[in-house]
Amino acid sequence: MEGSSRRNAGEEETPRKGTGTTIQLTQEELQRMMEEASRKAIVEYERRTATPLIHSLNKQIDELKKRGEIVSQNKNSPFCNDILIQTVEPGFRVPDLRRYDGMKDPQEHVAAFEMVINLYGQTAPIIAKLFATTLMGKAQEWFTNLPRGSIETYEQLIQKFNFHFASKKRQKRSNTHLFNIRQRDEETLKNFMGRFNNETLEVQELRIDMLVSILIYGLRKGPFTSALARDPAGDVEQLMALAQKYIDEEEMNAIKDFEQRERDHAHRRPTENREGSSSKSKQEKKKEPKYIPKFHNYTPLGMSREKALMMVENADVLKWPRHTRYTPSKKFSDKYCRFHREKGHNTEECFQLKDEIERLVRQGYFRDRVPQNCRISGEGSRS
Repeated sequence: MEGSSRRNAGEEETPRKGTGTTIQLTQEELQRMMEEASRKAIVEYERRTATPLIHSLNKQIDELKKRGEIVSQNKNSPFCNDILIQTVEPGFRVPDLRRYDGMKDPQEHVAAFEMVINLYGQTAPIIAKLFATTLMGKAQEWFTNLPRGSIETYEQLIQKFNFHFASKKRQKRSNTHLFNIRQRDEETLKNFMGRFNNETLEVQELRIDMLVSILIYGLRKGPFTSALARDPAGDVEQLMALAQKYIDEEEMNAIKDFEQRERDHAHRRPTENREGSSSKSKQEKKKEPKYIPKFHNYTPLGMSREKALMMVENADVLKWPRHTRYTPSKKFSDKYCRFHREKGHNTEECFQLKDEIERLVRQGYFRDRVPQNCRISGEGSRS
């Protein structure tokens, strides 16, 4: 009766399998077991999900410590902290960048730097730090003396850089400067156009109509000049293409003229052989007189004569010599004189070039190439 009264009170029993016997659980016991199982499941879930989060937090803490060390090691740097904490990716190889010492055009250096660094897709802070590595000498001294943390962007760095070294910027010349470029008597069209193009780079905002007019003024009379006057080029590309056409024509005519002289000389040779000794005496009379040097003393230079010639050959300061008399030996000679622009002797052996260089030295050229312990001779030329 007592057990029957408990079941009537609403406390149902649940059978539980054991070892051969049936265990009955009350509703309260079953509720406690379900709560315990739920609590363990929640704890296990939190453990599994919290582990990656802890690792991520630890990684961020290490990164912050690393950035803090970078900032502390560069506490006197002109760069702000936002730039200092930026680092390149592992494996990045710094390209070979041109150095700047504060003596040349700053804008040219920036243009050359950006042309290379833009190939690597780096962020602006990294580019700013890489730009600082290209500075040396006076430029590096300027950068290190900038106020601490004053550089916040790459654009700001370049602006300060260009402003400080503005005095080194290459000054552009006016259009009137080009009227001084004239084609010399013995100068080929190819050499003249090379000089003319180099000078046009120094002029700003040169219109094509002005360029053609100046070019016609500087050219000698010839087919190229006539073509420009008759049908002026509409743009620079058309002008250069037209110039190249007449350069090719001039070089072809020079080859044809040389071949014609060769044939004429070969035709005259049998007649000269028959004339015997009288012909030899005439040839001796035609020989050029021996060249007499113009100076007693010559200033030593720290470079070859050919290099000195290359430094000034495009400037309008040289007195170019006339071509020497043609001889059959020149055709087969492997020597070439850059000053005479013909075969027969080497540039370094040219006595006329030696005199011309000495003349320029006494006028103030090549001063930076004269050894410090040498005095530039002031002796005049022979009469």
